[in-house]
Amino acid sequence: MSKKAKRFLLLAAILLLAGGWAWRYTTLNDFYGSLYAQVRDTYPMGEIVPIGDSGTKYGMNAGGYSVRVDDFAILDLPEFLEQISASEADLTSLPDKVAVVYVTLFNEDSQAPGVNLAGFWLHGIDNYATAEFGLVALANPVLRASGNPGISLSPGTEYSVVIPFSLYEQYFGMDTWRNLEEYDFYFCMSNPDGEKDIRCQSVGERG
Repeated sequence: MSKKAKRFLLLAAILLLAGGWAWRYTTLNDFYGSLYAQVRDTYPMGEIVPIGDSGTKYGMNAGGYSVRVDDFAILDLPEFLEQISASEADLTSLPDKVAVVYVTLFNEDSQAPGVNLAGFWLHGIDNYATAEFGLVALANPVLRASGNPGISLSPGTEYSVVIPFSLYEQYFGMDTWRNLEEYDFYFCMSNPDGEKDIRCQSVGERG
């Protein structure tokens, strides 16, 4: 390969990397700009929180539904895949770690269509992650056949689900990545009145 071709490839790689960081910087700023521009309420893990109308980010009206965060864990990808009896071949992308939120959904007396599990997201002081359709379906056997991340409950019932979020090392600072168990994550939903955060406590805090 000629020196000119090598220089071209090196320049292309640098531009690609710079473009990736620019995209992440822009989306992160947009996310936090919209997040902090709204009224925000924070709840502890274990409390039942009404989702409200348009309570998840993508499309399902969840008025009359509530959610409770029961547990939270940060797992290496192989450990998580073993837990849900899946393999890397089932995934379209391979996260470095998975933040797993164990929740219970409640339908008190609602005729709303249901809850889109992929419409929740997870955020910290300087980072955020979205729930991916593929992982959500794999983690919940009731969704595997359809691949649809939507859950609809009959009035007066409840159901426990697993909502995994993909974490990538490149989007975290080195010290933060090494100490993710001490990083404050919040399980987040939105409605027309603002944002609702449920604090996901670390393993040490739950001990």
